Amino acid sequence: MLIIDYSSAFNTIVPSKRVTKLETLGLDPTLCNWVLDFLTGRPQVVRLIQTNKLKHYPSIHGDFSSEFRQPCVVFNGHPSLRFGDVVHFMELWGKSSLNTIISTEPDFLDASYLNAVAPYQPLAMKCVYCPIDTRLNFHQVSKLLTEVQPLHVVYPEQYTQPPPTQSHCSDLMLELQPPPMPYRRCSVLGLPFRRRWERIQLLPELAKSLVPSEIKPGISVATVSAVLQSKDNKHMLQLVPKPPLLPPSKKRKRVVKEPPEVLAPKPLLSGAVPPGNLPSHVT
Repeated sequence: MLIIDYSSAFNTIVPSKRVTKLETLGLDPTLCNWVLDFLTGRPQVVRLIQTNKLKHYPSIHGDFSSEFRQPCVVFNGHPSLRFGDVVHFMELWGKSSLNTIISTEPDFLDASYLNAVAPYQPLAMKCVYCPIDTRLNFHQVSKLLTEVQPLHVVYPEQYTQPPPTQSHCSDLMLELQPPPMPYRRCSVLGLPFRRRWERIQLLPELAKSLVPSEIKPGISVATVSAVLQSKDNKHMLQLVPKPPLLPPSKKRKRVVKEPPEVLAPKPLLSGAVPPGNLPSHVT
């Protein structure tokens, strides 16, 4: 066991030299990189604390119980959910669908976390299994990706080259084929995913306005005139907005910004749903 004190004593030590000492002790390179990011990124953390955007609580009672806001995310390292503060969080936040619990233990199967939340049922909060294994080194990651052969790999940009303190160590970087897609903080990537079908939701007001026509026993279709809104990989069909009608007035009006022009939807040329071979494609 290695206990590291992140106190003010680190203010007098160059972070890169401290990380080099930790690497000589045999610490995992991933953990060393995290320590380097932590030591060099402390000014941002201090700024967040000073602006009251980041808070530290000594316990889950007292001020924390009255100041927390939903939605809340709980990272659970051990999926037993039988001891520790996670029991309190499950009872406190488990009744709201806004909250989420994420199981990060990689040594358990995907279904283990579902068995762990069984005593807390009925449970409204979302349960997610996202294994995070910090024990893998670069060689193990390269071997694992070679065996799995994923179509696309995205990883942090700092893994494309050795650390600045050990620029001669080529084994402290990932070299994969095909070349993966590196990313940096706050960057936006266009992933080459191709999907033929997307799930679209209808607003209740739009669903009430539909007039289905039966084209085959048990199968009905209806034309839809709506506005498609896409955000965060979620698609929603909404009612076509109507332009506001301004009442006539003889008074002098101020120049205001006109609302965007909304064109009326074009009807079908045939005036009805063209059946064709549509029923054969409806499942």
